[in-house]
Amino acid sequence: MLNAARGLDPFTIINCEPFTSNRTPQPFQIKIDSNTLMFMDVHCHLAKTEVIGYLAGRWDFNEKVLHVTQAFPCRALEGIDTLEREKTVEMDPDSEMAIRNIITDQGLSVLGWYHSHPVFKCEPSIRDILNQQNYQTLFRDSSDNEPFVGFIIAPYENSEKASQVRCFWVSQPRGEARDEATFQHGTPMLVDYELVRANTLPMQMIENVRLLLEYYENFTQRQIMSQTAYKQKNKSTVSKRNKLLSSMRSNMPSSMTAIQIDAILEFVSSSLQEADHLHELVINARRC
Repeated sequence: MLNAARGLDPFTIINCEPFTSNRTPQPFQIKIDSNTLMFMDVHCHLAKTEVIGYLAGRWDFNEKVLHVTQAFPCRALEGIDTLEREKTVEMDPDSEMAIRNIITDQGLSVLGWYHSHPVFKCEPSIRDILNQQNYQTLFRDSSDNEPFVGFIIAPYENSEKASQVRCFWVSQPRGEARDEATFQHGTPMLVDYELVRANTLPMQMIENVRLLLEYYENFTQRQIMSQTAYKQKNKSTVSKRNKLLSSMRSNMPSSMTAIQIDAILEFVSSSLQEADHLHELVINARRC
């Protein structure tokens, strides 16, 4: 186990350790639908501050399989210093309860959470580990299983077309983790997961993406998608908009035609360009 966090910066990054079959086997199998991962990834591209959401699906106790089928963005708790919000995020309590009720009403179970690292590498911070430990304690079942995982997405960490993604679970000491100064950190463990490739992209998923883009049009700390995400080896630049589109393309259903994929990506691209334009108009109006 990691040492107690007293005196440590809660934003300290801790690299995940791998599970090993002979010493510390992974406690359950993880599956996640490709459409769900794509939706999470889109969300994580859109803000300079960290974003957050719940993951839902089904937990097969007998087979020890956790299958994530949907992602539910949550409002973040604001009122925190902007620079700190680039490195941490907490769910707004009202939004959290509303989303949990929606998940229950759909006959699903809460199986995890996700959040972005817009300025951090794709590994958990001490605060992330604390949150994960508390979630595992909260969702521990009567058989002492803790079927709850955390996903971290770092959309701009590297110069690859797809975002960096980590799934982690904490091997923890018993007892509730109350705050960074009073508990023993468990060890963040790197979880292997199976990506279940979707055959189609349902209209509801396209509508969810549209609503997500619409919400972040007026978000104070929205990413300016025309800005540079990274430079390629030939020194040409790739915009954040094109980085998002490339990442979406990598998770598109295999049965979709190139024309269908291009049409969806064109819609997303146009929406992002319009949002950038509106943002620029607002900024210029404030200067007048």
